[in-house]
Amino acid sequence: MAPKMSSKGKAVEAEQTRDERWVPSKCSDSNLETLVFYGLLSPALGEDRPYENTAEIIAFASYFERGLGLPCSALFSGLLSYYRI
Repeated sequence: MAPKMSSKGKAVEAEQTRDERWVPSKCSDSNLETLVFYGLLSPALGEDRPYENTAEIIAFASYFERGLGLPCSALFSGLLSYYRI
């Protein structure tokens, strides 16, 4: 992409959009099949994309390391209240 001229006459590099920065994956179907064969990737079982169990909560460990908390059940909340924790 050619540099744009600023109002003061100096060349300024135009910022790329997200689509221009995106690099397509070089992973082929045979690479994925190899990962499935070695048990490093689970098969998709005919789905276009896998779906998580709706009873699960997916989060990154770093979120919890920085203080994220999840809502607890009424029973657990009651126990904490009972024991004044």
